[in-house]
Amino acid sequence: MKSYINYSYLSKNIIKSIYFFINTGVLLTLPLITSSCQTGLYTTSTSWTPNTGSLQYPLHDYQIIQEFGNRTSSGRYHAAEDALGAPGTPVYAIADGEISYSGQMNGYGWLIIIDHPDLEVHSLYGHLSTRRFKVTEGFVVKGQLISYLADDDEDGSGGAYPNWGPHLHFGIRQGMKEDYPSTGDSRWTAGHTYSYPSTLGWIAPSEFIK
Repeated sequence: MKSYINYSYLSKNIIKSIYFFINTGVLLTLPLITSSCQTGLYTTSTSWTPNTGSLQYPLHDYQIIQEFGNRTSSGRYHAAEDALGAPGTPVYAIADGEISYSGQMNGYGWLIIIDHPDLEVHSLYGHLSTRRFKVTEGFVVKGQLISYLADDDEDGSGGAYPNWGPHLHFGIRQGMKEDYPSTGDSRWTAGHTYSYPSTLGWIAPSEFIK
């Protein structure tokens, strides 16, 4: 197993540490985070535990209609949670972070991904509205409005799944978006996987947030 230093994390947080020092005179100490790479799969390891108690679910009122890790009729596993909500329901950032992707994506409608370096994870929000307001770049804070749930005609199903109903596809994954490839079972856009999701870095959202 090969280990490497997460330079993305270090570069972003060294800059934050320098800025904090200039303004306060206090030098912050950053934990060294390394990642393990084996056959293209990424996992994050660290000696400190993130304070996940400060997180919030991206919807205020919701019902889970598909659990993390469920085996679907296609034989693949669900790499996220599906939370039912009415079209136009506000979607909020689960924690402070930086937008690493915001745009239209096949199968998702509008897709937003937020990197959370302090937590060593990124969060994924799919089936967002293409017509309504959405955050497209920059930093966000916990609880900030980032978008709204899509109507049936803009949720990325292309009409192939009329029984989907408006819902949020909500995923959490170890590491940052850029740690993952654009193709294959471990791709950063994956909503369903042939391998069990946790072996590819995906985390059960409700378990992580609670």
